[in-house]
Amino acid sequence: MMKLLYIITGLLLLVSCSESTRDVEDPVFCTEELRPGLEVVVKNIETDSIIKNGISVNAIDSTGSELLEFIESAYFGAFEKEGTYTLEITGADFEPFSSETPIIVESDICHVITEVREVFLVPVGE
Repeated sequence: MMKLLYIITGLLLLVSCSESTRDVEDPVFCTEELRPGLEVVVKNIETDSIIKNGISVNAIDSTGSELLEFIESAYFGAFEKEGTYTLEITGADFEPFSSETPIIVESDICHVITEVREVFLVPVGE
């Protein structure tokens, strides 16, 4: 009976040691940069050109609404923020857009995983 107790104790020590050395042998190095949860490219459906001005892109989740920021060629937001989002895009020259399917932003061990979407807006008829 004592021998069985020693074997079980030895196995438990072996498992606990291998778990604690795993982080040392295979460390994860996270960067300190902020990653966007959402990247939304908004285009004119008639011209296929990116719409940079004159629209508002809002991401809405259970905690509120966030206006996405245009950087270079897309609208970015939900920086390091997991959640389930819907998009609302409005502008004077385009028909309003509201996403039907929720966008789920998840994260890995370090950062959120960016969800990329492309939205085509319909110009308002004259």
